[in-house]
Amino acid sequence: MTNMELEDGGLEAQLNLLYADRERLESELGTSDPDELVEMVRSLEAQLQDLYREKESAADNRLEVQIEGNKVIIYGPDSIQIRKKKID
Repeated sequence: MTNMELEDGGLEAQLNLLYADRERLESELGTSDPDELVEMVRSLEAQLQDLYREKESAADNRLEVQIEGNKVIIYGPDSIQIRKKKID
């Protein structure tokens, strides 16, 4: 076997691996386009950052429940008052 034949076999093997990788990306993610894949990753990063911000915000906006006589007051981002009424 000559160097050219070995090189061609190596290139063919690399090409086969490349196509196998592309097929896997298509089947798993629905695309193998590099621009779309980069956009997917950036979108997921942005969603994760939003989720972390919401989690921090929720921790800062804890609810407080207060009972005063016949009413229950819930304090938080929006306050709610519930009045107790006697039913005959």
